[in-house]
Amino acid sequence: KLSENGIYTGTFMMPILPFIEDNFENIKAILDKTKENGGSFVLPWLAVSLRDRQKEYYYQKLDLLFPNLRKRYENTYRQITCNSLKSKELYHQIASHCQKIGLSLGVGKKFINESKQLNFNF
Repeated sequence: KLSENGIYTGTFMMPILPFIEDNFENIKAILDKTKENGGSFVLPWLAVSLRDRQKEYYYQKLDLLFPNLRKRYENTYRQITCNSLKSKELYHQIASHCQKIGLSLGVGKKFINESKQLNFNF
């Protein structure tokens, strides 16, 4: 409905969880749904940020939902940002598929040039 009414829409794909969601089949489905539903762009971030209490909470959820993944995260990532190990390949696949189906990769100049600040008078 938003895009039908001239509002620039798209999907912010973030975070993409390493070892869980970082496969092209999953991402392609999101890209296709974005296009099918009138989206014009996709903005992916193939990582998750684990700061402060986020890390503790995330690891608790991993233990609950994916019990074998916590060790893999701990052995792979020593920093706040946990990037997909397949980022380079996935970004290439995303860019190629976006071009094929007519989605912009990123919000692009169209958004910047056409967006206007709304003035509300209360």
